[in-house]
Formats: sequence, structure tokens, C-alpha cells
Amino acid sequence: FLKMLKDHQHYASRVLEDSAFKGLPSLDKWYPPPPGWLKINTDAATLRDVGVGLGWVARDHHGKIVEMGVKRTKVSWGAELAEVAAARVAIIHASKRGWSHVILESDAMGFIARLQSGSRGEAYIDVLLDDIRSLVPCFRSLMSSHVKRMGNTVAHLVARLSPLDGLDQIWSASFPSSIMLLADLDCQ
Repeated sequence: FLKMLKDHQHYASRVLEDSAFKGLPSLDKWYPPPPGWLKINTDAATLRDVGVGLGWVARDHHGKIVEMGVKRTKVSWGAELAEVAAARVAIIHASKRGWSHVILESDAMGFIARLQSGSRGEAYIDVLLDDIRSLVPCFRSLMSSHVKRMGNTVAHLVARLSPLDGLDQIWSASFPSSIMLLADLDCQ
């Protein structure tokens, strides 16, 4: 657990913020969604000799974890592409589960800004963004927000977990104690 936290701090210190989006408001910490909503925090982690971990955690208005998941992909993507891929995995899952009121939250400011702006392009990242946007009709309400890295620690650590089958895993109960502890700390 301490190694995972240290790795996250190292990751956070190495990732540069995109100066073009400094004027956008950001949350300093994790806040629960309104009653009746779920907030899904997403993150990606580059894993040496493994590829990329795409993690997400869905929580209710009490801060209680409802479900969480991780997917491993043997690719060498840049940070922004990996962040968008993590959000895509989470939104696909949320649509399959029939969750109707969802807030998608990420510490990737550039991704959130691009998602909210509706900008289009031909790059692979734009295809993933279009995929996310195509799922909007599956929800009654779907919002997105940016949170600073310290408010996204739970999702980052989920992205570093090892799935039992080596590829992907979804938890609906019996969450790892280290994740539960961090989620509880978010609510204090």
C-alpha cells in the first residue's frame, strides 16, 4: 500500500500540467455526487513491462464504493490517450449497468477540456472521445469534471491493481482494504 502511494506521488510529480487550461476551475479534493447520482473517477497508470492500467471507481453520495474496475492493456500510450481510454472503459461499463445519473471525473485537465468542448479530429484520441460522446444518450444525465491529482488517488491506485486473470477485473463487493481506506479518507 505504501509503495503504491509513493508511486502515485512520483507519478504526480512527473506529469506536467497543460498551461492552456489553467483558467478552468478544478476541485482540490474528492467531493461526493448529489443523492441519486454516481461519480466515476478514472485514471491510468503506466506499468513497467506490463503496459497501461486503466482504472475507475464508482461511488455514491455517501462516498461508498459501488463498483470499481481495472483493465490492463499491453500498449505504450502517452498519458492523455491512456486517460481517455480509462474514461471510455468506465463509461461503457456505466452504460451497460444502466446507471442513469453519472459524473465522470478525471485528473487529466486536457482530456476533460477536450471532452467538454466537443472538439473533433482524426487522431486516435479523438476516436475515443467520440466513442465516449456517442454513449451520452444512454444516460439521463452525464456530466464531467476535473479534480486535482490528490482528489483522484483512489482511481489512480485502482489503475495499478493486478486483475486476477491478468487482463481485467470488476469488483462489486469485497474491495481491497487499501482502496477502502483511501476512499474513507476522501470523505473526511
